[in-house]
Amino acid sequence: MRLISLSTLVLIALMFSCDTPGNVEPMFNNYFTKYYGEDGEQTGVDLVLNGDGSMILLGNSFSQTDPISPFIVKTDPQGNVLWQRTFKNDNETAVDIQLINGGANVAVLTNVQRATTNICLYLLSQDGNLVDSLYLTSTDNQVGRAVAQSSDNGYLITGYKDPNPARNPDMPPPPDEADILLLKIDNGLSEVSDLSPGGGEHIGSGVNTFEINFNSSVYYLVFGYSDRPRKNTASYQMCFQLIASNIDGVPTGMHEYSEDEINEEQIASSTLKIPPALGDGYLLVGTTRSGASSDLYLTRFAKPLNPDATTHSLDGKIPLGRRIEGVAAANASPDGYFVIANEVRENSKKDIFLLRVERDGAVSWSRSFGSLDGEDNAGGIEALPDGRIAVVGTIQLETQRKMALIVTNGNGAFSD
Repeated sequence: MRLISLSTLVLIALMFSCDTPGNVEPMFNNYFTKYYGEDGEQTGVDLVLNGDGSMILLGNSFSQTDPISPFIVKTDPQGNVLWQRTFKNDNETAVDIQLINGGANVAVLTNVQRATTNICLYLLSQDGNLVDSLYLTSTDNQVGRAVAQSSDNGYLITGYKDPNPARNPDMPPPPDEADILLLKIDNGLSEVSDLSPGGGEHIGSGVNTFEINFNSSVYYLVFGYSDRPRKNTASYQMCFQLIASNIDGVPTGMHEYSEDEINEEQIASSTLKIPPALGDGYLLVGTTRSGASSDLYLTRFAKPLNPDATTHSLDGKIPLGRRIEGVAAANASPDGYFVIANEVRENSKKDIFLLRVERDGAVSWSRSFGSLDGEDNAGGIEALPDGRIAVVGTIQLETQRKMALIVTNGNGAFSD
């Protein structure tokens, strides 16, 4: 495992600039690192892959004079900019982007910080034009983490919100801070239903929700983390959780937890849906922490056969001999996952960390990307149809941070 620094990438580019076009073009068309943004700083948060190979990158832009605002870039398969757009709103942070309506549009989820934190949902066309939007005003804090389209063309927003004391009347110290949030918005963006799965935790957050069908009835699987005690215990320990409910938000008998790691807490970052061809189910990605140490943590849930129970087929830390914070994953053919994380260096700054994890949890390879002395962060990841890997994140250049698109081969390298 080695660090691929920006200075090394620049040196390679200079060396190949003297070569013949036949040698240069295949490498830099297929494998590259490209940066996006103009004035100020831009961070990379997530990306989606279109059927024609183009990508839409989501991030945020800010400067000393401008507050944070969403930044969106559409590129061709080689990473060249087709269009880019910045939302010039005050203190608005983009957190998630998803393809909707069969890929004809995209949904962008943001959080707007004013007197309280509220959620905003934008629907955009593939050419970047605004189709519709909804700003969810609330006197309480509501923070979105992910958006998904439901089968009735509505939208499921997952995240966390201020706790409801009525749901936690006997909560022991420490203070009650946040409850898991699930909102359902109809197709016309006119009706909002709060389907949040109860309380019972001091702090918790959903990271994504997926719809599932049992006997022609729709249910929601809410993935996240909280310190809600396990069944038949009174121990408030942070861990991954899966909670199922019907379309009215009424919980079923399904409430699953990650394994009980003594003196550790698991914080989830994202959820990956695994297609039937790769085993069917869901992979919850995050971090397990104990004191100053942190490791990648993965929990794979099998696809439930009924609304009341599911099973784990992978559950535990992935020790890598370094401080790691899990961020996101993509399905890797024929089996396994590409995972991106942040590697925390000794100086507490971070690099982007990419690895392949097999279905049984074994690590096949890993790579680090970033500037030698900068603060770099992983955002989103996609497995491209031809076996390459696309990662969006943030890399700190000499004076500014920029959104970066890193495209490698299937082994995380820049050459065949």
